[in-house]
Amino acid sequence: MEAGAETLFEQRPYTEAAFALLSSIDGQQMADDFSPTATWHVTGVNWFGRFEHIDASTPHRFRIGFHTAISSGIASAPFQQFTVTPVRSAGFNPPGAAAHVSSFAAVIPPVALEANQRVWLSIVDLDPVQLEPPLGSRFVWQESSVARLEGDWGTRGSEGADWVVSNGGNLAFRLEGVVVPEPETMTLLMLGAVLTVVFVRRRPAEKA
Repeated sequence: MEAGAETLFEQRPYTEAAFALLSSIDGQQMADDFSPTATWHVTGVNWFGRFEHIDASTPHRFRIGFHTAISSGIASAPFQQFTVTPVRSAGFNPPGAAAHVSSFAAVIPPVALEANQRVWLSIVDLDPVQLEPPLGSRFVWQESSVARLEGDWGTRGSEGADWVVSNGGNLAFRLEGVVVPEPETMTLLMLGAVLTVVFVRRRPAEKA
């Protein structure tokens, strides 16, 4: 996390099983929605997942996209999009699962989001590894424990296809950044600063 940044939004990963969905440039892709509670400047994204078939040690590039809307049958281009090579760190081992779920973190240029708007976050693996056919190593995005099986997520079958929204669940990710004060709050802060200066200047000098 960058200096001065805080957690703005978080959907913690489901840790009881390796429930995850493929999100790769050569196949299915996933997106999940959230709503800012205030005006945010997002500067970091953290997500959880693993690589199918092998625990790939080679760094993968990912594409992070922010979409204002995706609806059934409508393709939605992201209004902000970044290609990143995230820092991968230890996550957890779900009970009875051979796969290790890792944490991925990336710093991005500030993305300004307005309060109460519905935003979709897509994360796609750009470097799938082809092994012996039909096996490959592609990223699968871990589901979240938040309202599991109840939330909406977006799915599309391939690059350039239309997104389809379905009531399937939530995906594990965290957004970091700063909360931008509302104009009224800024006005009050500036007024308080002015009054403080006036008060200090009007205080009589103390006699020696």
